[in-house]
Order: sequence, then structure tokens, then C-alpha cells
Amino acid sequence: MRAAAQNYLYGTGNQTWGINIPVENGFINVANGEIHLEIPLATLPQRGNLSLDEELVYDSRIWQIIANGSSYSFQPTNVPNSQAGWRFVNGNETGSLQINSQLQTPVCYLYDTEASYYDYWFNWTDPSGTIHQFPLPTQEPISNPCAQYDGYSVPNTPTVSGYAVDGSGYSISVTNYTTAIVYDSNMNEVYPQVIDTNGNYYSSDTSVRLKD
Repeated sequence: MRAAAQNYLYGTGNQTWGINIPVENGFINVANGEIHLEIPLATLPQRGNLSLDEELVYDSRIWQIIANGSSYSFQPTNVPNSQAGWRFVNGNETGSLQINSQLQTPVCYLYDTEASYYDYWFNWTDPSGTIHQFPLPTQEPISNPCAQYDGYSVPNTPTVSGYAVDGSGYSISVTNYTTAIVYDSNMNEVYPQVIDTNGNYYSSDTSVRLKD
């Protein structure tokens, strides 16, 4: 079972399935009524292909239905890390990766014995809040008692790569079952770090410096 992609009702950001009507500083996605605004604060050119674009970003689709045991409630949590839909974006965000695992337990044909392995499915949420689903899982073997009975081979797929199913151009490369790197359509790394094709990346200095 793969992790579900963001559905049409709760979709935010610039969705590939969206029907966008331009408005000042953004657009309205008429497919679900979402309003997306980007108010630029500063554009700071960087080395190579990178640009540090600082913006205030707003998405109106903040409410979603949350299950609480046997009851349901509306909660304003559909736009993570926002204040009523508003977020400060500094251009160096990497989004977040969601890994959904499912234990598979195939049965040996001769002795009714279960083997086991994990499927890992990958979704990446970009900094705008749009979820991108990737089609292929890695598969990690856990146990294989079937091998001694009927030669059954548990799947072992530690490495996969492929494009997002939404046609956005994002691609993923996974090694060691769950170590993932996401690239944009120009092959700049966008997760877990922003790195352009020439190897340039952002760094930050959190120390306090005083002028004389």
C-alpha cells in the first residue's frame, strides 16, 4: 500500500492538475477554490544556478477534516508550518519526504510457512505544499524460511529511481532502501539539500557577529 498523494480537495501550491486563473501576485485554482499568493521580499542572486528568493506565501486551503477516533472535526492544519495559511519562504527550503512501509508475508507453497519483506513507497512534499508521488518501491527482505523448502526468493530491491507520477518533472533516486535524493527537471538536487548541477549549495552561519 503506497502513501496517498494529496487529493484534489486539499491540494495547495501549483498543482499539475490545477486550472489556474491569474490574479495579482498569484492565482486561483478553480478546480478546488484554492488561492495561492506569493509576495516577493528580496531576490538575491547566488553562485551558479541558485537564487535566494525570499517571499511571503499564502495558501487559502488551510482547513481539512481530521478523524478523532469515532468523530471528525475541521482543523486549520492543511498548510504545514503556516500562520493561517501564511508562510515565510527563504528559497532554501527542501520540503519533506514521507516513506510509507508495508510488511509483505508471502506463503511457501509446500509447507504453509510465511516469508517477510518490506515495501517502501515514497512521497515528497515540495516547499509549496504540493505532494509528489513516485511509482516504484524499494523492497527489503526480513526473513525467508521458504528458501529451504521450495527455493522461493524474497524480493530484494535496495535501489530504485524514477519520475513523479504527476508529470512535474521531479525524479527520485533511492539507495539502501530508504536513503532518497529528489531532483527537479533540470537535475538540481532539491532534497535533502538544495544543490545545483555544478555542486553549489547554500550554507548558513548562526553565530552572532558584532561590528567594531
